[in-house]
Amino acid sequence: MISDANDVCIEGVIVFDPDTKEFDGKKVINFVIESTYRSAYGAVDPQLYDIAVWNNTADKYEEKIKKDVFVRVKGHLQAGKYKTDEKVIRTVKVCADNIQFEEQDEE
Repeated sequence: MISDANDVCIEGVIVFDPDTKEFDGKKVINFVIESTYRSAYGAVDPQLYDIAVWNNTADKYEEKIKKDVFVRVKGHLQAGKYKTDEKVIRTVKVCADNIQFEEQDEE
């Protein structure tokens, strides 16, 4: 059995202010990072990734997760879906297990 088949590591800049919510006493912080993908042909394409941080991990990083901060996120993929009037929309989100923050130089 492959236990880490859906593990990911993504780095980029947080592009929006985070959204913090609580569900049944469980905290979640949702945010989006932009990472740059360079194709084999040299084209540069910005990619946006939805990130979710839950419970103790959310408590640990809540003060540091801010717009325009560069982060490296290690976590796992989580699939979801929701229905609209017309169809079922499938989603994939990165659930963060660990976040590293770029150190900011004090001027």
